[in-house]
Amino acid sequence: MLASICNLLVMNMFFTLSKRNKTARLMALALVLIMGFALLQTPTQAVSQSELNKLKQQQAQLAEEKSGIQSQLDALSSQVASQTEKLELLTEQLEITNSEIDILSEQIALYTDNIARMENELTVNRQKKQVLLKNYRAYIRTMEENGSYTYLEILLGASSLEDLLSRIDTIREIMTYYDGLVNDIKEAQERIESAKADMEAEMAAQEEVFAAYQEKQADLTSQQEAVLTVLTSLAADSSEYETQLQSVNTLQASLSGQISDVETQLAELDRIRAEQEAANQAGSSDTGYGGNSDWYGDSAGTGTGTGQDIVDYAMTFLGVPYVYGGTSPSGFDCSGLVYYCYKHYGYTVNRTAAGLAYSGTAVSSSELAPGDVILFTSQGGSYIGHTGIYIGDGQFIHAPHTGDVVKISSLSSDYYTTNYWGARRIAS
Repeated sequence: MLASICNLLVMNMFFTLSKRNKTARLMALALVLIMGFALLQTPTQAVSQSELNKLKQQQAQLAEEKSGIQSQLDALSSQVASQTEKLELLTEQLEITNSEIDILSEQIALYTDNIARMENELTVNRQKKQVLLKNYRAYIRTMEENGSYTYLEILLGASSLEDLLSRIDTIREIMTYYDGLVNDIKEAQERIESAKADMEAEMAAQEEVFAAYQEKQADLTSQQEAVLTVLTSLAADSSEYETQLQSVNTLQASLSGQISDVETQLAELDRIRAEQEAANQAGSSDTGYGGNSDWYGDSAGTGTGTGQDIVDYAMTFLGVPYVYGGTSPSGFDCSGLVYYCYKHYGYTVNRTAAGLAYSGTAVSSSELAPGDVILFTSQGGSYIGHTGIYIGDGQFIHAPHTGDVVKISSLSSDYYTTNYWGARRIAS
């Protein structure tokens, strides 16, 4: 009844949490398996087919849960692949954009250098023009300061027509020379200014393209960061689902082991019951079951021997070979030895190790006395599979296994310490 109530409560919690949080759901399911099977291990009631069915139902629920988690992982994987492809495309576009920006930067820098050079040439030409005009004015002043005549005086002072024409040619040559120099400078100035204007226009166009590429760069970078954020979130979700999947796999392995153990116990119960029925039908007391068809429950009865009597009698069988199912001095299995020794003194006890867990009264390990029946688990702790008789000083007598003989062993050995289940007192 307690197992059913606890299982019901925990399963109710499982289905409530299943609508809210997957991780919490797995924890609840683990609690179901742990509590449920722990209750199966207590010797208050035998395992039953209904308990096995519950475990298999939980197994089916766990498989469904695993399928759902795997579907989520598959969906996340598809999203990751899509976002990764998008990120690769954005990265490629960004690399091209960055390359174009670098080229444009170099071109703008070249334009800037050329414009600066032209500005310098214009400045030099302006200076040349100023120097030329300054020199021309200085030449005229020098002529006047040295007593020379002005152009008008030169013309009026001609002694003849031939002299006048000669003087006019001279003046014209001087003016032509200076005019030529000024025109050369002016033409160079105009040429440089035109080239500069063209170059400034080209640079302005390049700067517009440069600005457009910068906007594209910022947009691509923003998109790239958004995709990276999505990928980070997807990675976190995937990690969570991977953890859940690992938990499910662990639970499945545990549950499969529990189901196997319960099936083994049920098979053993069926075998024992079949042997008991055969023994009852034959009416034989040598079968080792004493006609006891119900191997669970306190069936010790009233005997005449003490615990020490049981020990002394059991010691007479040291060296008897182990025989599976044996209940006579020609061969014993573990429970057969216990059964035979107690039957000798009039006690009716259960024939199997599992059944002996229900005989007599429980005794703590610190209160063990000679004659107490000690019990051990087997199959990975899934059920009681071995028994013996405590003789004192931390030792017990038992029939270990096929190929061995009845002998004395120590409770302090690693195997028996690890697998110790408990003890029952049948004889005082």
